[in-house]
Amino acid sequence: MRNRQYLAALKAEKRVLAVHVLHWADEVRDPHRELGASLPDHSGATAQELGTAVQLIDAMAIDWQPLDYKDTYQEQVRALIDAKRAHETVEKAVPAPRSTALADLMDALQASVEHTRHTRTPQGRRSGP
Repeated sequence: MRNRQYLAALKAEKRVLAVHVLHWADEVRDPHRELGASLPDHSGATAQELGTAVQLIDAMAIDWQPLDYKDTYQEQVRALIDAKRAHETVEKAVPAPRSTALADLMDALQASVEHTRHTRTPQGRRSGP
């Protein structure tokens, strides 16, 4: 893996061997020492915030179908390689402009819950792709 040594855990899971790359001891840092005052306090979330979060997670929960997803980055790289191989001119992508709009997190979560609620079918599944 890129000519480096890695600390890893090899684990048997069902019918495959899984490798989990771990951190070396010197890579594990104390967040309080590294981030100091910028860490959030331990006051916790309000009941309303927790309820909204649970509603959002429940509303967005679906059966995961791996074949519904594809690696668009890999497709774009292959298209670029094919274009270069065919001696076509390849234009540089223009970076997307950064958004400057600020939104209240609770309002955004509530809007997402409401939107997801309205896009569900009677069987409790989301409609659309």
